[in-house]
Amino acid sequence: MDQGLAAVLGGAVGALGASLVGALAFWQARWVTRQQLIGANAQWRRQVQRETYGLFATEYLKASQFLLRTGRATLDREYSEADLAGLAGTFDEHLHSLLAAMTTVGLEGPEELFDHANDAIDAVTAWWRAISDAARELAEGANSDDQERLVREALGKAGGQIGRFTSIAQDHLDRVVLG
Repeated sequence: MDQGLAAVLGGAVGALGASLVGALAFWQARWVTRQQLIGANAQWRRQVQRETYGLFATEYLKASQFLLRTGRATLDREYSEADLAGLAGTFDEHLHSLLAAMTTVGLEGPEELFDHANDAIDAVTAWWRAISDAARELAEGANSDDQERLVREALGKAGGQIGRFTSIAQDHLDRVVLG
């Protein structure tokens, strides 16, 4: 009888142990799969954000190159106020592209980065206004050194804004990877 009881108890312990090992293996496999999915999702998300931030920086660079050429030509008196009126459409296209890129930054990134993108667009717009004002002032006989200083100040502010945007974007991407 003792041997029969021992056999029944042994079978019950074995069945319980096998069930526990099976359940533990199932939960461990589920946990590993979940961690892999979280890692893959974080990597995908970082890539989407990287592309978004890169698009904004690319559009900003295009607008900046346009403004550098336009500003230089205006200060060299190659462009008049009337010429700039014709170039306003080109600036509007750059601005539209920047706004579209900023919208994706707002959708994919943190609010702080969106705010810096917005500040960068404000700086580009101020740079355009400085160039337009310089053309008008030069046409009215203003001192070209003063106008050049104002345009360079606007350029410096715009450069500072994209620098801040880029730095914060890189910090954010590093936190996504490391965080």
